[in-house]
Amino acid sequence: MDELWKQSAIDLLDEAYVSPEYEHTWFKDNDPDSSLIPSFRSLTAEDAERKPVVGRNAVAGHAVHLATSLEGAAIAMRGGPYAVDWEKSWEFPRPLTQAAWEEICDRLERAYLDVRGIVAANTDWSNPIYSKSVQALLAHAAYHLGSIRQIAADRLPRA
Repeated sequence: MDELWKQSAIDLLDEAYVSPEYEHTWFKDNDPDSSLIPSFRSLTAEDAERKPVVGRNAVAGHAVHLATSLEGAAIAMRGGPYAVDWEKSWEFPRPLTQAAWEEICDRLERAYLDVRGIVAANTDWSNPIYSKSVQALLAHAAYHLGSIRQIAADRLPRA
């Protein structure tokens, strides 16, 4: 059961973050660019920095927040403390240059690959720091994927 659970977790992390080719998807569009990292990378820094409406977070904030969350989870999965400054996790440099935006996207991809590697190497899913963390990370990714895809559809110009 552990191997099946682990492979399912990896498949869903991949679906959320990198959009591999699937015959069927579980919670997102099947479009090759509909996962988080390709969706972020399809935007310019100017689009990523733009707030969709007053009081809501820009797409760049979502990217930094997700990277911070994954980094915190990776530390905890390695036995360290899970200590994330959630308020700070939304901060990004302003004005947002294209180079800074690309570094945010790279940071998110590195954090995703790190967590994916930890999940792939884990052999004991009875420890809630692994099982519940992965479930929470999946729900968190799905929430933010929906948020940023809606922002892109509603507020940002189509390429």
